[in-house]
This record gives sequence, C-alpha cells and structure tokens, in this order.
Amino acid sequence: MKISTKTLAFIVLVFASAQAHCQVVTKEMMASEVRGAWTSFILGSPPSDFVFRASSEARQTLTTIAVDFTPATCASNISFIFPYNQPLDKDINTVSVSIDARVDAGRMFYLGGFLSGSMGDKYGMLKLKPTSHYGDLIDAMKAGNTIRFKVTAADGSYISTEIFSLIGFTYSVNRIFGACGSQRPDATPKREPNSPASPGLRSLMYQL
Repeated sequence: MKISTKTLAFIVLVFASAQAHCQVVTKEMMASEVRGAWTSFILGSPPSDFVFRASSEARQTLTTIAVDFTPATCASNISFIFPYNQPLDKDINTVSVSIDARVDAGRMFYLGGFLSGSMGDKYGMLKLKPTSHYGDLIDAMKAGNTIRFKVTAADGSYISTEIFSLIGFTYSVNRIFGACGSQRPDATPKREPNSPASPGLRSLMYQL
C-alpha cells in the first residue's frame, strides 16, 4: 500500500511532535513490577478481558514498546504506542510500514507493521505483523542491551527511529510469559493463596 504525502506527514508528526506522555492505560493495570527499563503487569479486567504486558519507553521519543501475551495462546504480540497531539478528528485507514530492527550490533530483522485509527482516539498503536521471526527477535532482545527500530513508509520514505533499553527485558518478559502459561487450560494447577478475596482476580495477581 502506497502512503500518500499527507498521511506520511501525519505519521511523522505523531512520532516526532506529540506532547503528551506515552503511558497508555486504557484499561486497569494490576500487579505491576518495574525491573530496569521495563514494567510488567496485567492490563485489563480478569478473568475475561485482559493481557499480560511488558513495556518500556523509548530513550528519545514519546513512544512505548509493548510485548503482550494473550491467555488463550500465550503467543507474543509486539506493538508501538504513542500519543496524538489531539484526539483524531477522523478515522485512519490501515497504513502499512516497513520496520528494520537490530539488537546492539547483531543481525537485522526485516519486519512489517500496520497502523489504523478511529475518530476520537488519543493514542495510536503501530502493530508488528505476525512473523516466524518473532521468537528469534525475542531471543535476541533477551541477550542484548539496546534495540533500534527504523520505521519507513512503503515507498522507502523515513518516518522514525525508536531506541529502547533492554535492561530488565528478560525478567519482565519471563514474568508475564510464566503467568500467562499458568492460565492455559492445560497448565498444571498452582497453589492458591490463603483466603483469596476473589478467586479469579486474586489468582492472577498471586501468580504474578
């Protein structure tokens, strides 16, 4: 999909000039823990609508990277979240971008992403497209110190470079992945805390 000059300018404005702090919490956060540059927590309302998330803020921009695990499959999903200058005044059709990722001086990962939005949105979310390289990317991030993402339009036009520290990444991702796995139907039951106030909610928080 070719991105128009107007759309590209809008995306550049979003990444480079947003004034609000990029801590997207559209749902309730629970059981959060900070380790290094990363925070791990439950986002949503257990036991029905929630994800396990690890997130970190970029070094030089207002963008946040989020690694999510959904209880149904515990498959990882990576996205970038950023604030708009003001709520969208119209819908944004799906826009495709190219994303080059590199951990330290290691191999390049050539990825794709997409962005869409609805009128009234205060935050944008650029999601990585599913790829067989997710596992390799996560492994490289666990072993590294810094990751850089270069975002470009389909026609090669530069959009943004996002740099994130990986200090605390391994701990945070292992924490949420372990908690997610414990919620799988085929998981081995874990010991419950004494006198839980709410079995579903307390169980999740206990395991985190």
